[in-house]
Amino acid sequence: MLLDAVTAGFRRNHDFVRKLVADLEGENLVASPPGLPSHAAWTLGHLTVSCQAIGEELDLTHWLDTSFLSLFATGSKPARRMADLPSKKELLAALADGEARVIAAVRKLGVDGLARPLPDERYRSFLPTSGHAVVYACCGHAAVHGGMLAAWRRAAGFSATPEFGP
Repeated sequence: MLLDAVTAGFRRNHDFVRKLVADLEGENLVASPPGLPSHAAWTLGHLTVSCQAIGEELDLTHWLDTSFLSLFATGSKPARRMADLPSKKELLAALADGEARVIAAVRKLGVDGLARPLPDERYRSFLPTSGHAVVYACCGHAAVHGGMLAAWRRAAGFSATPEFGP
């Protein structure tokens, strides 16, 4: 039950993000309204990097190449041209792949495995177990970036997605 709730929340958060970018193409994905540098393309890539980060805590091996990481890791500066980034199709495919890997890893570890101490000691003070990290990454972090993307859409002059408000 708990694993189903967490993985369903993770999928819903990513579904929300996918809906928010569904109508965007080309340079619209890198629009930069004042004060909101984290555009849609960066958000897609960053959520994928986040999948790898939590995946590594769940015993998955590193799967993204270093060039992808340098574009989208925490603290990276969002590129201003789509020509400098993977295509929207590639970004969406990478996110779907990362999501599937994390969900499979969560299910493989199970509730007992998620009770183990978080492997990365740097974060144990606030994410003491793998389960804490999974809930944060899959539900909290992904939702925060979905909300930021919704705000970015409005600031960039794009209409709100009909399913999520006026």
